[in-house]
Amino acid sequence: PENGVEVAEIKVPAYTHSTTDVKIKPVDNLHRKESESSKLEKVLENLQDHISKNPLEEKAKTYDIGTGRKVVGSFVDSFEGHANADVSDTYYSVSIDRINNVLRPEFTIENLSWNLTPVDYNELRNGSNYLTLPLLNGDEYALEIRNSESNISVMPRTTHTFDYHGYMIITPSFDNWKSTKSRPDLLINKNNEFDSIKHQKKPHQTHRSNWNDWQTHWSGHSKVEFEKDDSDLLGHPVINRKL
Repeated sequence: PENGVEVAEIKVPAYTHSTTDVKIKPVDNLHRKESESSKLEKVLENLQDHISKNPLEEKAKTYDIGTGRKVVGSFVDSFEGHANADVSDTYYSVSIDRINNVLRPEFTIENLSWNLTPVDYNELRNGSNYLTLPLLNGDEYALEIRNSESNISVMPRTTHTFDYHGYMIITPSFDNWKSTKSRPDLLINKNNEFDSIKHQKKPHQTHRSNWNDWQTHWSGHSKVEFEKDDSDLLGHPVINRKL
């Protein structure tokens, strides 16, 4: 359909005696969904870019540069990424705080080395490149079931047993290891905001261009804003939540 998305093909026979007589064949419309989503994302990105840069451009045009001087042209950057910069330049050494939209100097990030003292950590097992707790093993538990009437010890059966599938929770839930010498795998580069990772010549320099990535590298960040809206008819303030 032109104004909808085809979900499935349903074949209903002339005489339907049961729901099993109805045949449903899902339609693979993933490609269409992706194309429509990409169009919508493009519109939202253009709108966001216009909203962020329009006040800057207006401020640059109305900026007072002195008597007898005239603003011929202006260049503005909202510092949402490295799209407006020549990241391939040898002297390009800045980092951008994409959360607060601030241009900052380049920084250096390194993994801290550590040494193991066996005296203080007797319970740890040192492998080639990793540390583990002691691995314990033992015999299977055998439970004796005593019949009160016959006084015969009965061992639990070892056949026709059931497997139990459960869940294991690890704390912390993720590792904090990070490579500081290799180039990160760049999967999404919207509006060329991560061009510094893509185009900088030396791989280790790609870790110096995105400010605060030592906190947001693994889990990202969430942004929730609350603002007051006094336009309520009853006179009570209304809190709008923006995600």
